[in-house]
Amino acid sequence: MKATKTMIVIANSGTARFLINAGPGKGLTPTGGKTLQADPPTMYADRAGEVHSRVGPGMSAVEQTDPKMLAQADFAKEVSDFLETSFEKGNFERLIVAAGPHMLGVIRDALSEKVSKVVIAEVDKDLTHLPLEELPEHLDHVLAV
Repeated sequence: MKATKTMIVIANSGTARFLINAGPGKGLTPTGGKTLQADPPTMYADRAGEVHSRVGPGMSAVEQTDPKMLAQADFAKEVSDFLETSFEKGNFERLIVAAGPHMLGVIRDALSEKVSKVVIAEVDKDLTHLPLEELPEHLDHVLAV
């Protein structure tokens, strides 16, 4: 019987690590050392911008955007794209996403429908700072590592 491969993505707003579990008791294996790093936000503003009105001498405020939120959404999209490509190549059948509560929601929103259907668990903790050998004890409630 073929073992079911489970991809585990461990992420925060700036780093994503990808691991594979090939079945119960098989441990966690990094996926070819694949780690994604987010680009830092390049725009910072402490208030909404202003533009000149097209008609008349007035000024109009421009809706304020949060560069940190935009950077997180862009990074989540990059994570989602990697997962979709890996899934289409048959690298995994199931997915576990571990991230802090806010980033977990951002990643969840970025996942394609196809990849969302194979998510078997979400862990709302930032585990990116942990070494590989400590991860199983934090995932044992969702996966037989």
